[in-house]
Amino acid sequence: MATVTSLGEKMLFPGCVIPNRLPYIEAASRKVLERLGYKLLDMNGATCCPDPVGMQALDQKTWLAMGARNLSIAEAAKKDVVSLCNGCTETLRSVNHFLNHDLHLYKEVNGILKGVGKEYRGTVDVQHVVAAIYQDVGPEKLRGFVQKPLTRIKIATHHGCHFNRPTHVIDPEGKLGPWDNSTLMDEMLEALSATVVDYDEKYLCCGYAISLADATPAEKLDMQKFKSLITAGADYLCVACPSCYLQLEGVQRTLKKEGRLDRDIPVLYFTEFLALALGFTPEEIGLSFHAVKPKELIDNWK
Repeated sequence: MATVTSLGEKMLFPGCVIPNRLPYIEAASRKVLERLGYKLLDMNGATCCPDPVGMQALDQKTWLAMGARNLSIAEAAKKDVVSLCNGCTETLRSVNHFLNHDLHLYKEVNGILKGVGKEYRGTVDVQHVVAAIYQDVGPEKLRGFVQKPLTRIKIATHHGCHFNRPTHVIDPEGKLGPWDNSTLMDEMLEALSATVVDYDEKYLCCGYAISLADATPAEKLDMQKFKSLITAGADYLCVACPSCYLQLEGVQRTLKKEGRLDRDIPVLYFTEFLALALGFTPEEIGLSFHAVKPKELIDNWK
């Protein structure tokens, strides 16, 4: 068992989707982060990030002001932020990028924030939870925390489109790998003794955004992805984004009803797999709340 070293205090930004629709993912994330040595602080008063695509396209100034207000909460506490969502990470890092590179926008946004008693200074960093664990702990040290290896569990990974894009904002130093070939989850899952399955459609979009307008093309994307990972021998799919989770889990009901998919592909968030490897039980992290039940893990992970 690895010696737990304090990784300092971090502000946890769980976003909107996870606390409201997937609270078991937040529970698993809190448990593993604390076990690894982080001290988590809640961002009391935080709002939606907001969404990096739709909201920014609708009204960029409002998007910037809302994001800057969230960051100001962490700045007041002088703590960096760890985020559980690809979209939230993109928004908060993008707001930092825009405001720190445009003095006019910086002043304009702070003029808005002054009306609610806040000030943005650009003094805190934001990391996705997967990137934070990879950089602060890393695969080698992670091995020492494993209490129940994920032996014989065959997992396909899906980092998601927004995990490290746009790269000049999310990963300017190149620590997360190429946008179309990130392997952070793969490396850490292998450190937990899982079998990580490579498959042709690993970096195919989940289709969540387009599904909001038209479900049909999203279903085609997902069926293509499922066929690819099933052919490669995967039994589970590991994701890093709540939107990807909802899409890739939720679409399975339709695909099975229409006879296009003949088996379940349980979708787990990265910290859920990590929690199991660190010795937490399926009950402790709420695996039974999944729509597509990881029955083998629920029944046999003792």
